[in-house]
Amino acid sequence: MFISKKLQNVENLKRYITILIWLCSFSWSYSQEDSFFENSYLEPFIINPAFSGIEYYPSARFGVERQWIGIPDAPVTFSVSGNIRIGQFDFYDPKGFINTGPFKIKDRIGLGAGLYQDINGPLTSSGGLLSYGYHIPMKHNSELSFGLSTLLLHYGLNSSILKPDQGIDPYLFENSEGIFQLNFGFGSVYRTEKYFLGASAVKIVPGVSRINEEKKNQADFFILGGTSLKGKGSSFVFEPSFCIKKYSDYPIIVDIHSKLYIRRLNWVALSYSTTQKINIRLGLRLYRMIYMSYNYEQSLSKIASSNYGTQEISLGINTGLYKVEGLRKAIKQMDD
Repeated sequence: MFISKKLQNVENLKRYITILIWLCSFSWSYSQEDSFFENSYLEPFIINPAFSGIEYYPSARFGVERQWIGIPDAPVTFSVSGNIRIGQFDFYDPKGFINTGPFKIKDRIGLGAGLYQDINGPLTSSGGLLSYGYHIPMKHNSELSFGLSTLLLHYGLNSSILKPDQGIDPYLFENSEGIFQLNFGFGSVYRTEKYFLGASAVKIVPGVSRINEEKKNQADFFILGGTSLKGKGSSFVFEPSFCIKKYSDYPIIVDIHSKLYIRRLNWVALSYSTTQKINIRLGLRLYRMIYMSYNYEQSLSKIASSNYGTQEISLGINTGLYKVEGLRKAIKQMDD
């Protein structure tokens, strides 16, 4: 009888610790950001709306990310996003000839959109964004871009999967209906043929979290920069870049990326973050405009010993891949 009661107390303690971790995670995700915003390497317009339509071709991507593989009920994130430059629809057909789109307006406006859902045990966060970018041509083939974004976020607690000893716990179920937040962001980017540099702020309207305490969350700030290096006559392009992040009142995070394009169609990338994480990314062109990317993230902290890392698989459409191939065919026909 005594042993049975003792075991029950141990199980209750484990249960409360799990709930506490979930609640802390809820507060952290609300004050920081979800994976959708944190891992924006392939879609920078998510954290800087000035990148909306910065390339001269539309692209879209669907991704699934599973964190901490090996841990039960580990976070899973589903996302879909894309952006487009309005008025720029000149693509190459298989014969290498240009197909001009129906829009005749100036190609200065870019639009972006994204949706996501993040599931972390009983915690759920979902939302979407719309972004607008305006691109101003400058001297020496450079461009100055400005952008605005609107975000609608929802943070909820699915209390139906929790089984506390007390059926009604006001601390646990007080905000189970969730929290909605409408917010905004803005940013700017200066880009040349060789490098780019941008700065942005997301969630500029202070939000209030009532999960554990009344606390106003500050805006998130980002600085992105990078360059492109290509040897004369080489089919390889090396693109080192960085991203400095400042989430609310948390310490500054620095991500360093190195990306190698192979014939501009496939690529491999390696990233390091001061949050003690490394990422290995691969991009493979499957057919014409369709590509697949894979991301493996491994933590260098103590949690690495209890899981097999984080993995993400994306399937996307990038019309620029088709355009590059068409351009090569056109050049080859001219040489012949």
